[in-house]
Amino acid sequence: MARSWGVHWGAFVPCILIGFFYGAIAEYVSFTPRVPDRFTNIPLYVLVSALAGLVMVAITFAWSVRTVLLFDGGLVFLFSQKTTTRVIGWHTVPAASVRALWTDHATIGRVVRPRTRSLFTSIGVKGRYGVLFSGADVAAQVPTGQAPAGQAQPDAPVVRTFLFAQRTDTAPLVHAMAALMRARGVPGAEAIGWTALPPTRVSTPIVVGE
Repeated sequence: MARSWGVHWGAFVPCILIGFFYGAIAEYVSFTPRVPDRFTNIPLYVLVSALAGLVMVAITFAWSVRTVLLFDGGLVFLFSQKTTTRVIGWHTVPAASVRALWTDHATIGRVVRPRTRSLFTSIGVKGRYGVLFSGADVAAQVPTGQAPAGQAQPDAPVVRTFLFAQRTDTAPLVHAMAALMRARGVPGAEAIGWTALPPTRVSTPIVVGE
C-alpha cells in the first residue's frame, strides 16, 4: 500500500465565505413576523457561518488523500467505490517504463506534461516525489466480455502513463512494484531497482507518454 496526500488550502477561504453566504441566507429564511429583525445576534451568526464553512473545508479532505493497493496481480486505485475501482495488471507494465522522479517544485505534477492528455492519469494527489510508469488499467468488476446480460461491457484495456506523486521517498514503492512484477514474471523486472532508482531530478517540464 502507498499513500499520497495534500491538503487543498486554496479551498479554505472560499469555503468560509460560502459558509457566511449560507448563514446570511438562513437569516432571511428564518425571518418571521415574530422575529422581524435580522442579524440581531451577530456573534451567533458568525459562529454558525464559520462552522458551516469549516464543515465544507472538512469535505475537501475526502479527495485530499489517495491510496493505491499492491497485490500479486496488479495495482489497484480509485477503490472507494465498486464502480470506480481500477486495476493495472503487472503483466501490462513494461519494466523499463518504471521511473522514480523528484523536483524542487511544490509538486512533481507541475513538471510532468502528458503528450496526450487522454492517455495520462495522475493517481496521486501532490508531492515532490513521484513514480512514473506505463500500463493498461481496466475496471475491476468483471472481466471484459463477461458482464451480465443487459449491462454495459467493461472497457477494454488501454495503455496509459500513470503518475503517483508522494511527499515521501518513493523507493519503498518502487522496490515493492519490482518485487511483485518479478514474481509475476515480467521481463526486466529484476533490473527496476537500479534503473528506476535513485530518483531522477526534474527541474524543467518533461513530456511523457506516446
